[in-house]
Amino acid sequence: MSFTKAVSQQWHKAEVAELMCKRLQLEPTITILMSGATSLQTVCNLVAAIAFAEQDWMADDWDDEQLVAMFFCAFQLLFAKAIQQPLAQGEELILSVGGRLAQCLNSDEFEEVSHRLMSLMKLSSDRLIELRCQQRRTHRNMC
Repeated sequence: MSFTKAVSQQWHKAEVAELMCKRLQLEPTITILMSGATSLQTVCNLVAAIAFAEQDWMADDWDDEQLVAMFFCAFQLLFAKAIQQPLAQGEELILSVGGRLAQCLNSDEFEEVSHRLMSLMKLSSDRLIELRCQQRRTHRNMC
């Protein structure tokens, strides 16, 4: 990859992450999760970095459906990782935000695909919480 192409790709990632951050800052359901050491901007940068590894996204086409699709890209990779090992705080926040997107986005005008992605993230998030509770109970019983 040439230097100019790499810089251009980083620029696009930053643009998309900024748009994502501005959109999510409007949602109290999301901002309440950001009381720890990891900022919303950091979470958005992580989502952009992970999602851009899967495909290129353009800031020109930005809307809530693209936000859902990008979060789903990051969510599915981190979900698989979370089952196998502990995650960093920023990665955990991506899973938490992904699970709550359906609560805060007005999805009346979304295509069916976006609805399915949001419900899959919510369902997967709930299952991960159940799995972790079960692992904690099992670990406590062993002690």
